[in-house]
Amino acid sequence: MTQSISWWRQPTFWNQALAVLVSLYILGLFLPGLPKLENFALYGAVLICLFGGRWRTGLRELAHPLVLMLLALLGWLFLTATLSDDPALSLTEYRRSFKDYFLIFLPLMFVLADETGRRLLARLIAFVGVVIVFANGMQYVHEWLTDPSRLLNIKAHRGWGHPLVFLLPFALMQMRLSTGRESRLWLLLALTEGTMIIATGARGAWLAMLAVILIWAVAGFNRKQLLRLAAGSLVLLLVAYFALPPFLLRDRIEKGFDTSSRTTGTWGPAIEMMDERPTLGFGFGKETFNREFNSRVPEREAWSIKHSKGPHSIYLEAGFAGGYPALAGIVLLFGAIAAYGYLGIRRSRLLEDRFFVLAATSAFVGFYLTRGAMETIRWSPLIILLGIIVYASRSPADK
Repeated sequence: MTQSISWWRQPTFWNQALAVLVSLYILGLFLPGLPKLENFALYGAVLICLFGGRWRTGLRELAHPLVLMLLALLGWLFLTATLSDDPALSLTEYRRSFKDYFLIFLPLMFVLADETGRRLLARLIAFVGVVIVFANGMQYVHEWLTDPSRLLNIKAHRGWGHPLVFLLPFALMQMRLSTGRESRLWLLLALTEGTMIIATGARGAWLAMLAVILIWAVAGFNRKQLLRLAAGSLVLLLVAYFALPPFLLRDRIEKGFDTSSRTTGTWGPAIEMMDERPTLGFGFGKETFNREFNSRVPEREAWSIKHSKGPHSIYLEAGFAGGYPALAGIVLLFGAIAAYGYLGIRRSRLLEDRFFVLAATSAFVGFYLTRGAMETIRWSPLIILLGIIVYASRSPADK
């Protein structure tokens, strides 16, 4: 007599739960004020991964060249943090930025190795964009109802540009894989994300979005879909620009070009300080950079910004923290991620897998290669994109 197995004892249930937790972890990375969600999803995923030998699935990926390059960069940043003037501060910020890398990687790789879990994760990441759009939209509504003058504060929505740029490619992925009404709904989400990116007034976000769209225009769409996306984008942007109140969109676009000179206010000072310690840098973290910047600014008349706003570049952040070896390391790592992303696109046999890695690669190009060159952005989401590209770039015989 065959006994029925309770749903909670079935491996497929926990495999799908693992995909859900990874997607909730991604949501937690970007939703402000919800560290408990991020931690719940992270430690829940780790716990599930420990049972049934799931953690073994991703062990062989630790030998992937991208993972080895990442570990080398993190190892160097850890060494320079311990040798810095304030190792306690540097190591605290280092742990805060990178501790998740060593916890989420194995659960992520198990999900990616399972076809059902991989497709579920891809769809859930795209759906995270719905949550982000809703949260950002509710902030606009709250400002409008309580104090419309707050809509003039261009910085109030700048932070939303990060998840919107990161998630836009996954909305495009779902639009490409769907048909009919569902495809049009994903198109609407992508257009809404694009409009909100423009409304942030952040030039780095605009350029990142442009990079994402160009990659998809070349690699991800047929002519009909490309024309539909272009027409929809043009109509929506024109309506938003001319029909909405100027302070809601038009002024934000104009203010996006009204920024302090990076050459004398952020990038320039960061490079000058790197030259002071070209080998080991000053140690990792925003607080370390701010301390060193603010201590020097009274004597540097050429610096146009008199109170630190950070290096405004993830490349220069790494270079300041670990010297020119770290700068070279991050440039090589990012170049390799883009190259392996292209390899993963070519090696993917299934259309769903091809567009999944295309979404991850274009998100990386937009979020890290493009916006990361102009702004200081979070390191945490990198491991998600790298993990997807690592799996996709494996030889088809090894999958």
